[in-house]
Amino acid sequence: MNLLIRPLTRALVPLSVILAGPAAGQPPPPKEPPLHEKTFQRREIGGNEDFTVVVRATDKVPPAMLELLARTLEVRRVGRKDRRAELGFWLEQGMAPDAERAELVVELVPLSPNVDARQFVWTWPDHFQMSRPGVLELRPDRAAVRMPPRREPPAEGDVGVVVQPLHGGTHTVTGRLMCDGAPAPYLQVAVGGFGGTSATDGTFSIAAEFSGVPGSVFVAYTGQVRLDPAAATPTAPLQIMDDWHVTRSDRIDQAPTTTGSVSAFGDVNISPTDCVLWQRGVRALTHYFGLMGTAPPAGQLQVKRWTSVNSSATAFHTPYAYLVVPSDASSPSFRSTFFHEFGHSVRHVADGAHTHWDYDNFRFAYARPHDGGQVTNRGFVFNEGWANYWEAVVTGTGVSVTPGISSLDASFIDFNEDLVGVRLMALSAPVGHAFMVKVLLDNPGAIHTLEQYERFYCSAPGTARPGFCSGGAPTRSFVPCPTGYSNDGTTCRLIHVIGKPSFGRGVGSIPDDCGPGRGYDAGLCYALCPDGYRGVGTFCWQYCPADYHDDGAVCRRDAWVFGSNNQACPWYDKCGVTLAKGCSICPAGFANDGCACRRDAHIFAKGMIGRGAGTIPIGCRAGLSLEAGLCYQPCPAGFTGIGSLCWGSCPAPFVDTGATCYRDPNLFSNDPVIPP
Repeated sequence: MNLLIRPLTRALVPLSVILAGPAAGQPPPPKEPPLHEKTFQRREIGGNEDFTVVVRATDKVPPAMLELLARTLEVRRVGRKDRRAELGFWLEQGMAPDAERAELVVELVPLSPNVDARQFVWTWPDHFQMSRPGVLELRPDRAAVRMPPRREPPAEGDVGVVVQPLHGGTHTVTGRLMCDGAPAPYLQVAVGGFGGTSATDGTFSIAAEFSGVPGSVFVAYTGQVRLDPAAATPTAPLQIMDDWHVTRSDRIDQAPTTTGSVSAFGDVNISPTDCVLWQRGVRALTHYFGLMGTAPPAGQLQVKRWTSVNSSATAFHTPYAYLVVPSDASSPSFRSTFFHEFGHSVRHVADGAHTHWDYDNFRFAYARPHDGGQVTNRGFVFNEGWANYWEAVVTGTGVSVTPGISSLDASFIDFNEDLVGVRLMALSAPVGHAFMVKVLLDNPGAIHTLEQYERFYCSAPGTARPGFCSGGAPTRSFVPCPTGYSNDGTTCRLIHVIGKPSFGRGVGSIPDDCGPGRGYDAGLCYALCPDGYRGVGTFCWQYCPADYHDDGAVCRRDAWVFGSNNQACPWYDKCGVTLAKGCSICPAGFANDGCACRRDAHIFAKGMIGRGAGTIPIGCRAGLSLEAGLCYQPCPAGFTGIGSLCWGSCPAPFVDTGATCYRDPNLFSNDPVIPP
């Protein structure tokens, strides 16, 4: 898929901006930029109404481009339905030019007071584009195009030489026009001021009263193409134009071989720069006739080749019916692109009048670079998808699909131009390509999406279409938005920010792995203490025996007195202190005072052993991982630990932005077709 672009909308709006004064207490409106004006007269196309056209432009629009606009701006009448449904958006919104941009606005002023200017619209050449409703701007890639000197349009039949009567004996000049090794038919040819036309095989023969033997052949890239080479009719006009829509021409200096009254040029090799485009135009026209038995909807084919704009994203486009191509469009790499653009002209004109296309051009945003991989509004992708399909029909190849697009699920079929082209090619299998074109021709103004096309395709009489239609309706379902897009009512919004998978793993702990023979204590590692001792800082302290209190550096046992066991003592000596001494009993370690058992208080200093200065821990204990100075439970496979959380990976095509996953946003209308 080549990188193409469609022109921004041609404005179809009579502009009149009414500025109301600011309400009390409101700030004054912003100051309008200084504008310079150009005024000229114009008559509507195909009518009798005359207008004064007032153009107001910022100082960034070169005067030469205003002169061009004055030459080429066209005024057309539109019906009430067109004005209400297709032009209302422009009529209801007036905007001022931006002083920082090469912008302008246009106003139509009828010369007759009985004419309603709202019934007329204006269109402009493709050197300009609509920047926003009612405002034109000079296309950045056209600003450097050299403005030619003013001249009148070429006279009918003028093929680049001065036609004048010459005197002398009747002489015949013959030759064959060759283009890139193949005959160049149907071209206008002039030799010595006399003209002719090259035949189907490229040959020409001109008999006239030449004043001498001519030494040059002039070729003009305009003529009537025989749609049926075997018959003189029908024909369709073909023209290769320059930047200013003037027929391109070539001069070939070549000496003929003269024998008697005949001068034979033999093969005349003309420049492939324009003649290759001519040959492609001949093929496009004859191929269409071979399918449909008639000329294409426009009735002709015009191709405008820029003089100094090489191939780029802005070079190829089709403003309604004629093709605009770069200066290097004759390159073999652009062969299929030519037929892609011709496919646009077929669909544009089949869909309705120029004013209708202007409306579609604006609402579907045809003017954009594209590479086949985009997902966007259904009106744009159907227009491009049809051109992709027609390109494949003419070249006899399959529809080109951008890598990766074929992996999209079926919900994307209405929102991607490559998939639209593939679908149209599949739909043509049971009915043929002529049927596909007839669906467009029979439903002007009603088909702007693949869904709409399939509904008319299925309801049309004729050959059965199994797998696509049932009971006159499509068998597949249609979705408002493709997978991964949020249906916001009137728009499809790509879900471009999602939370990254994560779960908690607890608060991190301080590293406490000291290695063999050492133990952790208060953030440092020390030599292990012997049995019976406990480490505290740089010392090992003796544990206190059972029943002793640990008072830090000493062990303390409190005094304890309780009654003795005197059950064995007689009644006359209950405590065994007189006649029955020893009858009372105390536990071991207690003194027997007769009626009481007694253990005195005892305090002694703990044993203490020095164990040296502490060292920093070398890591985390088994089962934990050291991360940013703390120990955590390790995260499972596919997750990465950051602090107290384990974070998963972002699914393709999202990229990791920390706590979220991000991809480029995309927003487009989910119902771009505005009913009439």
